[in-house]
Amino acid sequence: MFNDGDYENVDPCGDENSSLLINKRAVPRQYLRESDVAWEKRVWRDLDLKERQNFSLYYPTEYLPCRLSLIQIVSKHVLNGELIAFEDESFYKPLEISAVRNKIRETGEISEITYDEEGNQRETTRAVTDSVSFLNRVTKVRILEDWYMNKQNSNLEVRIVAMGFYEFLPDKDAYKELFWVYFPALRKQLSKYRVFNGKNNGDYSSFDDLFLRREFSSLIVKENNVYDRSISEYCNGIDALLESDRIKYEIFKMEQDWWQY
Repeated sequence: MFNDGDYENVDPCGDENSSLLINKRAVPRQYLRESDVAWEKRVWRDLDLKERQNFSLYYPTEYLPCRLSLIQIVSKHVLNGELIAFEDESFYKPLEISAVRNKIRETGEISEITYDEEGNQRETTRAVTDSVSFLNRVTKVRILEDWYMNKQNSNLEVRIVAMGFYEFLPDKDAYKELFWVYFPALRKQLSKYRVFNGKNNGDYSSFDDLFLRREFSSLIVKENNVYDRSISEYCNGIDALLESDRIKYEIFKMEQDWWQY
């Protein structure tokens, strides 16, 4: 298990961008001793950002002065060097900032028609770089989390360990893994930004509050197993959904069984 550090949150913009930044800090989770963990299960779950319940994490898909999406917050602080991105959830290989920048931007050429002094038409090409369109293509977030029984209070609890971001490639009809971040370190950044709440514009909850309260829609895609395989490797279609529900039911059934004698 892991324990969060005591992260200090300072609003760098003051009241100038109060609609975007809020004066909050990431409250450290309660310290947990390994000996107090009576049972533990690690699961992976996918967040489809195009689901209605996850819209506040996906939008806006372009740069706005008063709102940021989840991928905008993460990529901003990764490229600023304030947050470390990793190649996968094992955290063995950190990525250089230049490597992350190459993953999220696209380069290409466009044709331009120019005219010389004599009025003759000429067609030339110019190299262009697109570093914004990826905001629209990052439509899946994978969460690695640990569920465990805490003997101190006899409660079933969960802590998010890592968060991975995936870009959808329409031409290949598949997802490409971009990078992973360590969630306890990310909490410092998420707590600075206000998350949009369409039902209550006076709500000043942060992105960190959203994940702590688990106000998102997700689907379990893998549990820790001896084969190290995901659900999609042995189930398809409706069977995969039923397997995901089975894993979810077993986790919560563990809490009920804890109180039986």
